[in-house]
Amino acid sequence: MANGDRWERWGVSYTTREGRPVLSEESIWQLELLHPEAVERTPEGALYLHLDQTYLVTAIPGRAFRALVPAERPRRVAPR
Repeated sequence: MANGDRWERWGVSYTTREGRPVLSEESIWQLELLHPEAVERTPEGALYLHLDQTYLVTAIPGRAFRALVPAERPRRVAPR
C-alpha cells in the first residue's frame, strides 16, 4: 500500500460515495478476471467481494457503480 489505498493489491481504488465504498461494474469484472478468489457469486444471485473485508455488492438505481456493504460471510477460498 505505497499510496495508502487499501485495495491496491487487487488493482482497484478504494472510493466512497456518501460514506459507502463503491466500485464500478468494470472494476468488478476486472476483479473477477484477475482475482477470482476475491469474487463470490452465490447460487441465489448475491455477489460478495472479499477484499480488505467481506462486502455484499448492492445496486444503486440510476448509477454506474455499485455500493459495497460490509457483510459477515466467511471467505470461500483462502486469499493469495
